[in-house]
Amino acid sequence: MSAIAPGAPAEAPNYEAFRSPVSREIRLHRRIDTTAPQKWTLTQRHFVVGGQHLVLDNYPEIAVYSSQFEFEIVGWNIRLPYGGQDRIGREIIRKFLNLHAKAENTSLDEQEEAEWAEISKRVDYRRFSIDRSPFRYVTGTIVSRAGDGECRIEWHTGERERVVGRLALALSVFEPGERFTGLARFGVGNHLSEITNLSPAPKLGEEEGERMWREWPVNR
Repeated sequence: MSAIAPGAPAEAPNYEAFRSPVSREIRLHRRIDTTAPQKWTLTQRHFVVGGQHLVLDNYPEIAVYSSQFEFEIVGWNIRLPYGGQDRIGREIIRKFLNLHAKAENTSLDEQEEAEWAEISKRVDYRRFSIDRSPFRYVTGTIVSRAGDGECRIEWHTGERERVVGRLALALSVFEPGERFTGLARFGVGNHLSEITNLSPAPKLGEEEGERMWREWPVNR
């Protein structure tokens, strides 16, 4: 069965490694007992399907039922037929999102409550919450730049951050010393992960003047 192997091998470094499934061959030098399920460990715990991604705390186990030509994802109450291993990530994410939505709406039935209690312990829930955090309005100043591949930002909170790659490229329209506004998302460690809707911002003095003008009382 592809993507299933005994033991817990080293983890791939990021989500991108799992966008294209990798087939692996398994060879056994012992007879399989078809009367009992054979347990294997899946070789990944990061799953990405259709822009949705989920990280498990541990590598999931697969129980193979040779006599029934199907396998089960242990602890998830998910069974798939032989040949369905490319659906593992999709089914795990579907199961988690469905139960999560029902848990938020307090609409779980008794069986689903038991499943959610088990499954929620298997997922890196903090990572899931951070990944789904909404964009928020931010202002910042470009402190310095090293080409388009790196820049340093000072946020309105006074904190400074170094950004590289696509994030630095998105900010390349601004020169050092210029302020900007935008919508941003922050990931683990409160580091910038996405930024969009960028616009130049007025200098602090001009911005304060505009605010006072908007708030100035008028006779009605």
